[in-house]
Amino acid sequence: TAHRGAGGTSSARHLELQDEVVAGKSIVVVNSKGQPERIVSVVVAHVTREDGRYLVQVGKHEAKGSTPACELPGLKRESSELVGDAWCRLRTTKLGPLAEVIQVQRSERLTSKKSSKQHGVQSKYLRHVLYCSLTGGFDAPSCTALTPFDGGSWATGMGDTMTLSASGNATPRPGRPPPEVLQKMLGDFANKEV
Repeated sequence: TAHRGAGGTSSARHLELQDEVVAGKSIVVVNSKGQPERIVSVVVAHVTREDGRYLVQVGKHEAKGSTPACELPGLKRESSELVGDAWCRLRTTKLGPLAEVIQVQRSERLTSKKSSKQHGVQSKYLRHVLYCSLTGGFDAPSCTALTPFDGGSWATGMGDTMTLSASGNATPRPGRPPPEVLQKMLGDFANKEV
């Protein structure tokens, strides 16, 4: 029988890892202790506004649903993909609304090791952090309050767009929750245990 862990059955986790390796998004090596170690190269964007605040991704939406994940926006490099090519892919996909107003200032390579909950194996992450600034305003999706639920929290849906400046100035539109409600909602979401 398969062992059930945080990420499902061990055989299911190993199949996901195998798919990731076949797709060229990671490799698996045997480390000096004779144990398998997954190596992943990622490119992340640390986008900072004029006021020093920076952009974070507060969740991930996948086929099985949405989960909180407060992290810098990024992606795994594909097999033989150069950092510059991965940056172009990140900029045009996850950072699409910012593509024309984002400028890389510097980069840094960081290495960390931790156990992957998803794959159930020790993982080494080679992170290429691109420190970026905004060079102008941009149009971004905004949230529309649909209905209060769960004792005052808000359910939201994507609404129109609003224009934001590089300093983050925006005016809430009628029918939208006030900024303090959105901040509380995002704070609750970011602090939610997974």
